[in-house]
Amino acid sequence: HGVVHRDVKAENVLLALPEDEVPLDDGKAVVKLCDFGLSARCWASEGNKLRDPVGSPDYVAPEVARQEAYGQSVDIWSCGVLLFVCLRGRSPFPARTDHEALVLVKEGKVTYDKGWEHVSPEARACTEHMLKLTPSERPTAQK
Repeated sequence: HGVVHRDVKAENVLLALPEDEVPLDDGKAVVKLCDFGLSARCWASEGNKLRDPVGSPDYVAPEVARQEAYGQSVDIWSCGVLLFVCLRGRSPFPARTDHEALVLVKEGKVTYDKGWEHVSPEARACTEHMLKLTPSERPTAQK
């Protein structure tokens, strides 16, 4: 759709139920992304044209943290961080400050602790694929 959200994080994800539906066990819940205040137009065919360093430090892609040109793959990176947080309950970039987190992000230094042994190989592979340092190695939204 040509929109890069640029601030995908847990706080911007909602679970929505169809009206008059209460239980979540019937599979009718829908995940919705909200807060498009930092979003920008960027078509995949245009390549990497965005340059604004925006987003939340733990969730920004390395190319954003390094203030390089970027495109749609930054949202895939952020979804990978979100998946990591959902699976492990913590950031893949354990740091005391935003600056420390950005240093780890720039280098793509994801910390997989012992707890990952309890995560399925498929979930770990999906997370690792989305958190590839090189944007072109990340999956697309269509995948």
